[in-house]
Amino acid sequence: MFNNIAIAAKLLANDKKKVLILDMDGHFGNGTYELTKESNDIFYWSLHEFGKNIYPQCGDIDYVGVGPGKGYSINIPLPQGVGDDLYMEVFNRFLPFAKNFKPDIVGVSAGFDAHKDDFVLNLKLTDNSFYEIGKILSENFGNVFAVLEGGYNLDVLQGSISNFIKGINQQPIESKMERTTTNPRIITALEPKLVTLEDTIHQIKKSE
Repeated sequence: MFNNIAIAAKLLANDKKKVLILDMDGHFGNGTYELTKESNDIFYWSLHEFGKNIYPQCGDIDYVGVGPGKGYSINIPLPQGVGDDLYMEVFNRFLPFAKNFKPDIVGVSAGFDAHKDDFVLNLKLTDNSFYEIGKILSENFGNVFAVLEGGYNLDVLQGSISNFIKGINQQPIESKMERTTTNPRIITALEPKLVTLEDTIHQIKKSE
């Protein structure tokens, strides 16, 4: 088994390129993190469901990289039940860290198992979020490529992929759905972790 996104990022980094990996698969990309955690030429950014019953049972906010790569990984562990509203709020909140890295190229681990109708996880995204992510990437970064990752409900996977690509290409969304919302208790519980992660990254960058 090959980790396509990590191999591509390593090759590009060896060619003196700065690479941002956005991992939007619903599972933490532990393999990608392990292969890139010591690099300051590769910035790894992941939003994923996190919990004791969620594979691979790691990927908390303290996964910030090691050695020269410390501060070049941002892992955002999401509790079950996160909908479009909170997911996109968190995405946009941490986007400036990715932009400040000033990547030459962005590689996306394009997983769609965070969809509300997927069988495996407990996140509640619709195609709206996948479209918005594609659009934001296109608006903020010059070179973007994607590698297909998770997505296990074939009845919705095609639409998710299509709308993500339409977002990247700045085309109208194919099938806009009602935006899903997150229970306020989940939002309140997640906020301290997000603040801690922000503070940690800021402190690391100040010490460089």
